[in-house]
Amino acid sequence: MTTTARDPIGFELFKNTLFSIADEMALTIYRTAYSGVLKDGMDYSTAFCDGDGRTVAQGLTMPGHLGSFPDALGATLKRFGQRMKPGDIYCLNDPFEGGMHLPDVFILKPIFYRNERIALAGTVCHQTDMGGRVAGSNASASVPNFIHGWRTCIATFESDATKMTCPS
Repeated sequence: MTTTARDPIGFELFKNTLFSIADEMALTIYRTAYSGVLKDGMDYSTAFCDGDGRTVAQGLTMPGHLGSFPDALGATLKRFGQRMKPGDIYCLNDPFEGGMHLPDVFILKPIFYRNERIALAGTVCHQTDMGGRVAGSNASASVPNFIHGWRTCIATFESDATKMTCPS
């Protein structure tokens, strides 16, 4: 049986570094938000994940959103995992592709080191209105999902900043 030496001080420093990254993401959203939903209601979440999409740290935000991160990341990694490259950003709100409901928009960014994806940073922010048939995009009588508002598949903002793709 092999024994691995553990460094509790190094572990705590590394853990707190990851938590600080997720908290700084949350503070950046708070400081730059114009929407009252984000600024006052703090209806958003941040997470830092490993290269396979497993959450390793979450910001001090609404934890309810974080239950949907595995599905959103899983759908994104399934569709784009091998094609991701440095500088790409992914956006989705489609409940059929891992999202929750249309006003909750995920922004996911892969992080690379020496051309290997080592982490993913992600946020999910509640938008005030997604263009549905009623203000707020939450009409309970809207049976087809598209009536609630704009639904994006997993859109890719590629690193060369010249195109956005939304594959079928």
